[in-house]
Amino acid sequence: MINPLSSPSFTYRDFRFLWLSSAFNSIGFIGEQVIVGWVILEITDSSFMVGVSLALRMVPFLFLGIIAGSLADRVNRRNLLLLVSVVMGFLSLSLTFIIYFGFIEVWIILLLTFLAGCVRAVGQPARQSFAYDIVGTANLVNAISNLSLGMRVGGIGGSLLAGLLVGKFGADAGYLVLSLSYFTSVFTLLFIRSPESPDLSEQESFWQNIAGVGKEIKHNNSLLVILLLSGMVEILGFSHQALLPVISRDVLGLGAEGLGVMNAMRSAGGILAVIILSSLGDVKRKGLLYLFVLYAFGISLFLLAYAQSFLLAVFAIVVISGLGAISDILSQSLIQLVVPNELRGRAMGTWIFAVGLGPIGHMEIGAVAALTGVGLALTVHGGLLLFLAASTMIFFPRIRSL
Repeated sequence: MINPLSSPSFTYRDFRFLWLSSAFNSIGFIGEQVIVGWVILEITDSSFMVGVSLALRMVPFLFLGIIAGSLADRVNRRNLLLLVSVVMGFLSLSLTFIIYFGFIEVWIILLLTFLAGCVRAVGQPARQSFAYDIVGTANLVNAISNLSLGMRVGGIGGSLLAGLLVGKFGADAGYLVLSLSYFTSVFTLLFIRSPESPDLSEQESFWQNIAGVGKEIKHNNSLLVILLLSGMVEILGFSHQALLPVISRDVLGLGAEGLGVMNAMRSAGGILAVIILSSLGDVKRKGLLYLFVLYAFGISLFLLAYAQSFLLAVFAIVVISGLGAISDILSQSLIQLVVPNELRGRAMGTWIFAVGLGPIGHMEIGAVAALTGVGLALTVHGGLLLFLAASTMIFFPRIRSL
């Protein structure tokens, strides 16, 4: 039996606390997705507005990603993660009181959702780079896999809790629990005692830091292609999340609890995939595996497109989410491997920037679904993802050799 807790990265005490922090943080982040999607759908009855609300959670990654990566290379990463979790906790607590006292308005929810996205975008590069600081190069893929595992474990709890609380007690109760999860994340981070890695860019100004990663992208063709792939996968593959509230309510006839279960299955699929990938150790030919995963990702979207039963929809979501988890881990690992050590934080910032392109897909798929239906919207995205993987395999052989 595969036991992820016996994997190399878990032999590091500080990584175990970072893992716990990531899990509690993810309870808040994934739970928020359930609550926001359901509340906006109930208020507006629009799949497009659901797409907009989820897009606002991700659009800060687009314009803050590279800046956040530079920040991660210049400050104490643990302290940055502490600050991010504290602010996220207070934002969730603010929504608790706003909804409880009856001030629920679409614009208020969208604004605070956007601010939460900004805060999370600032912290994401630091989390991945901090894992590298703790475990080193040899255990990098294993560490990132296990961090992803922790986030998905938290995602299951967050999804189920959010769906249950919204269905039984209301959105204010859901946000209250999410705020507690963020504050618990703060508590676990306090136990990390790893020394900060040397500041290799301390003689450069902040803007010189950013210019440095721009030069690296310009001259590092592998980095550029991986970033473009990451952005397009976010637009075409992960955008299916914007349709889950619509699939739950309008296709399957379920309530908020059903949406919570569907989101929990997203996390469960990710967990299964991450455990398998983590057990493989240092995967050879990561680039080739990445492209095969993108092929399968595209095909799996067809399955969800025409799922008319809850069980089939859940199965499709598990498969899609597992493939999405592996694609994230491999793209992050490839980026860390193709850049110099002093650019790791900023390189992860460029990945966050690429992920920030996701809102394009969220809004586009929501609009297409509103006009033509969920099935056609998902079919188009699946077909385009297949074309992307095939084109990369043919025209960029360097990627499949990494």
